[in-house]
Amino acid sequence: MYRAAYHWVSRIAHRLPLPRGTLRTALAGRRQAAAHWVTWARTHRPDGPLVWVHAASVGEALAAGPVVSRLRSAVPGLAVVHSYTSPSVTGWRPLFGRAYADYLPPDEPTPTRAALDAVRPDLVVFSRGDLWPEFVEQCATMNIPVAVIGAEVRPRSRRLSWPGRALSARVLPFISWVGAASEADAARWRRLGARPGSVQVTGDPRHDAVLERVPELHGTRPLLQWAEGHAVIVGGSLEPSDERVFLRAAKAASLAYPATRFLIVPHSTTDHDLDRLRGRAAAIGVDLEEWSCPDHTPSTRYVLVTIGGMLFDLYPLADAAYVGGGFSRNTLHAVIEPAAYGLPIVIGPMHQQSRDAIDLLEAGGGVALPPRGADEVLAAIWHSWITDSAQRRRAGLAGRSIVCGGASAATVTQLVRLIGTAALSRAPGGWNPVVS
Repeated sequence: MYRAAYHWVSRIAHRLPLPRGTLRTALAGRRQAAAHWVTWARTHRPDGPLVWVHAASVGEALAAGPVVSRLRSAVPGLAVVHSYTSPSVTGWRPLFGRAYADYLPPDEPTPTRAALDAVRPDLVVFSRGDLWPEFVEQCATMNIPVAVIGAEVRPRSRRLSWPGRALSARVLPFISWVGAASEADAARWRRLGARPGSVQVTGDPRHDAVLERVPELHGTRPLLQWAEGHAVIVGGSLEPSDERVFLRAAKAASLAYPATRFLIVPHSTTDHDLDRLRGRAAAIGVDLEEWSCPDHTPSTRYVLVTIGGMLFDLYPLADAAYVGGGFSRNTLHAVIEPAAYGLPIVIGPMHQQSRDAIDLLEAGGGVALPPRGADEVLAAIWHSWITDSAQRRRAGLAGRSIVCGGASAATVTQLVRLIGTAALSRAPGGWNPVVS
């Protein structure tokens, strides 16, 4: 009954007439995806072993990167294909040397079976836990092992309540292996229906991704001159709910300490979002200078970065960071990126769904704002960090301690086992069981 109801909902959802936007783009891409996968497989599918990685968005794909890199080292000649559901992936640079990438087909029997029959993966890997029931069940029918890496279930996830729990209970027994990000995540996966023996705590590959990623400093060179000799605060991935708090605190801090400079990096840089941010800044009295040109050096204290994909490269310029999304449920963005640079971090009050944020606060590497009077508290926190560099460094080093590597190597050991001897024998160079 659950499967029939799920298919009915899926068919309706993928055929709804929608206004222009990311959801419409994603659904259109998924409707065409099965035919694209079949066409690619007929002409380009290599003869050796192949792993299908489903990473829904850029964040999930970046998290999978260190695992895929090590897996390719362990199995020379391994082909990797990548499916996704977020349009953001289409505008991103190519990820982890993939042989092909496209939308995941609609989670319905016919398109799913057509794609899997054509591609014939030896292993399917889901990054973090964006599982699609029909896809998983079809893999089980075809004896294709399925793994989840960096697996998380948030404490208040909808999957933990009905009907999510009922649907998970049908699907998770088909999962061959779950590499959980933490003991708490492992317990929640078992609660949802994963076979206890299939769940192993590996840690979070996202941490490896952050530790191993090299910032691209060439594009930020003009900002180095702008930042030199000043205290710099980065507002990263600001959501609309963060904007007034951050801008009011920035104005208060800069009145007290005119040498302080602010890099404002919104999560979305659409014309609509930038216009709203400009209007709010003008109303507060913050004079923004927009920056998107690698050849331009700003001259004012408030710089609005209007191009996406640069936040990671901007954190090295900073003395402290504010990470956006903490004023809305389930939207807090990644704190481990600024933490990896040893920056003290401020977040909003709604952080309880983020294990990294909880670890950060417990370690003393950051501060969570209250729901009310947040701008005044934020300005006071910045005051203490600007005037007491030793305190700022202590907090930054405490936050750095939560970023832990090693999850990717533990994960790859299990994935190689799942690929199987028959598939490994088709690898041109054999395989290397030791991957550091």
